[in-house]
Amino acid sequence: MRDPQVLVVGAGAAGLVTAITLGRLGIQTLVIEKRSTTSPFPRATGISLRSMELIRSWGLEPRVRAGEIDVASTARIGGPLTQDEGFETSLGMPSPAEARKISPTTAVAAPQDHLEPVLLDHLGTYDCVEVRFDTELVSLDLILLMVAVGAFVGALAAIASFPVALQILLAAGSSAAMLALVRPNLIKLLHTGPDLVTGTRKLVGQQGVVTEPLSAHNPGRAKLAGEIWSACPYDESMTIAAGQMVEVFAIRGATAYVHPVGELMP
Repeated sequence: MRDPQVLVVGAGAAGLVTAITLGRLGIQTLVIEKRSTTSPFPRATGISLRSMELIRSWGLEPRVRAGEIDVASTARIGGPLTQDEGFETSLGMPSPAEARKISPTTAVAAPQDHLEPVLLDHLGTYDCVEVRFDTELVSLDLILLMVAVGAFVGALAAIASFPVALQILLAAGSSAAMLALVRPNLIKLLHTGPDLVTGTRKLVGQQGVVTEPLSAHNPGRAKLAGEIWSACPYDESMTIAAGQMVEVFAIRGATAYVHPVGELMP
């Protein structure tokens, strides 16, 4: 394919689904992937209800479900697995019973190394889509700027009436030095955004309310970001009563370590 209308970078699940959608619309699409094949690892396993509705509309539901893992769509928060403590909480997906009330299908747990080959095989049925493995997109960011600096150095050498050979050497050497030493750091700076805080770390610094009294030796419960968490005082000498506002100081495992709002640490 010489002149694709759309370039999709990455042949993971998201890239393959994007290419299938474009292929169904008849859009000339090129998918490139730096790996030599699809993912050899399970990696992401959750396929949402809406994603399964799309997969079903493409006639791929039976093939995807052939690799389904029989697990519950819930998580458990509590103490050590050897102790019968804790409680179940939702992962944000409707249960099969809930899904059947609103949809002809349900969410699926299927490993990525099973899903991607199914999508890739289906993608081969679209003549307007091409997938190239072992192909990486090379960025040309700032290359012309680095060469321009070399040209500027060469121009200065010409103004100073240096020999032509020396002008060429200075221009070439400056460009090479800028490309090797300056450009990588500038690219890193340009492509580096703010730190993304995900998972339980994003709870640190948030406030909640204690629902069950808690102490260092008797963990209680606290409602944080709309969910109930096992909680302990950050200061082991404290006991925090139910109803008190607290701030999350740390998350260790499945336990939040909190401190009363407005009180200074001793």
